[in-house]
Amino acid sequence: MTLLWFFAYLKVEQRANRDTLDHFFEKQMKNSKLLLNTGERDHAQFFNKMHLKVTSVVEKIKINQDLIYFQNFI
Repeated sequence: MTLLWFFAYLKVEQRANRDTLDHFFEKQMKNSKLLLNTGERDHAQFFNKMHLKVTSVVEKIKINQDLIYFQNFI
């Protein structure tokens, strides 16, 4: 089974893992709502949350790069 989700490609061979992922994505789609059908407050809340997540990941990448750079001198 191959899942296509938000421009990501995921290939899972084990049946148990496929079933778990399939259940997770079905639950996510069931509990999600289109931004098209929401108001400004929901838009702002969604994009602020996404901005925080992206910023967090960028900071983690920077920290890892700093650690790799520092380890080269040890």
